Amino acid sequence: MNSDLEAIDDIVRRASDGEEAALVELFARYRNRLRQMIRIRLDRRLQGRVDPSDVLQDAYLDLSRKLPEYANKPEMPFFLWLRLVVGERLLRVHRHHLGAAMRDAGREISLHRRKMKIRHLLAVGLAASLQTGLFAQDPGYKAPEPRRTVQSNPERDDSRDSAARINSMEVLDDSRALHIGDTISLRIVEDRDKVQSLKVQASGDIQAPHLALVKAAGKTPKALAYMMKHELERSYFQTATVIVALETAFTEVNRPMAPPASDTFTIYGQVARQGKYELLPEEELTISQAVLRAGGFAQFAKKDKVKLIRKASGKNVTIYVNLRDVMERGRLEKDLVMRANDVIIVDEKLFNF
Repeated sequence: MNSDLEAIDDIVRRASDGEEAALVELFARYRNRLRQMIRIRLDRRLQGRVDPSDVLQDAYLDLSRKLPEYANKPEMPFFLWLRLVVGERLLRVHRHHLGAAMRDAGREISLHRRKMKIRHLLAVGLAASLQTGLFAQDPGYKAPEPRRTVQSNPERDDSRDSAARINSMEVLDDSRALHIGDTISLRIVEDRDKVQSLKVQASGDIQAPHLALVKAAGKTPKALAYMMKHELERSYFQTATVIVALETAFTEVNRPMAPPASDTFTIYGQVARQGKYELLPEEELTISQAVLRAGGFAQFAKKDKVKLIRKASGKNVTIYVNLRDVMERGRLEKDLVMRANDVIIVDEKLFNF
């Protein structure tokens, strides 16, 4: 640990003395973490207009100007100071876009969001109608079943309203442990997002925002919230406030037959959040949507040759998918539907510059 800090101090010193290569190396060390911070903190109204890469480029220029002052008087760890520099840049971006009356971002429709809705609808239509031909490279392709309709539950709505109002973790329930089959209401205050309903899977996990699968069974809502807070503050937030409330308790009365086993898929490589993700039985998730669920591609992802590894006839079959064609050129016929236990590997480009 001390050797890492000494190495960073040495790079900071060289960069502050005007060594361009040292400045590039210093910024590259934290680029992915800073990009994720920008994605999380960027106002939802700007997500179709502002590219995190542009914010990073401006922050790099800010760093080059301010670094000598920090090097002369380092009053805090370098990464914490760097987060403040990037945070100040992001604040200026928000003021620029949201403070001008001629550019009311709240009234604009995110082009990216519209495209993804259209892609999703087309992908579902293709999956239902094209069982062969366009999906010929997909071993053992199976047409999706119709979606099931879920009716509203007044008690569940009350729990969601409660989770939406609470802003203090100290008042969370610490008496009853969560069980497999329970449904919880979860909200991360700093995300400025709506309350999510998450079910505790047969494995005891939930599919948590930013963290993928998190063990929930056996923990109280308060204990789960503090565990998630700790993990989020390690990589994503300077301060995280996690609100967890029991939405529906799993009992013998509402037990269908047995707790349904959830399928999963795994994604590795050049994405924002590697890990294992839940694949719901009624969900027709495509490979491009799986990448988006993992936070999108990292900066140096090889988008035109993404590997999909799938079990077929007892053997692992590797399928190469050009997601650049899918996500940038609208070639939806190449966007395969995910199946249980699929593995996605996103390699790094050979040349980054």
